[in-house]
Amino acid sequence: MLTDTGERVIPEKMKITNELLLEHIARYHFASKYVHGRVLDLPVVPARLFAKKCNQQVSEVIGVDIDQEAVKYAQSTYYHPLTTYLKEDVTDPQLPEKLGKLDSLNQQFLVQMNIIHLDYW
Repeated sequence: MLTDTGERVIPEKMKITNELLLEHIARYHFASKYVHGRVLDLPVVPARLFAKKCNQQVSEVIGVDIDQEAVKYAQSTYYHPLTTYLKEDVTDPQLPEKLGKLDSLNQQFLVQMNIIHLDYW
């Protein structure tokens, strides 16, 4: 089980009325209207929520997190056929080459409170 440090959204550890959980769900609902193809989601844990919401227009959701524990947890808990979970540093200048092209004229990504997942923060 992923350690609950207070800043992550771990749906199975939260009441459905939890404001942080509701805020995350609302963001995914909003973003689902605007994305398609390959989408980058930072950090990884709730990526499956997005893949389920956008099943028609999204071909892949790539969840990236610097924390290996979070990546393993997401892989084992939040499987969805459209998700890929990777341990990567979002500040790595080589990350775009590692991930490949995302779809649309503007590369599509979702960032939710990602600053807390940076190594040096």
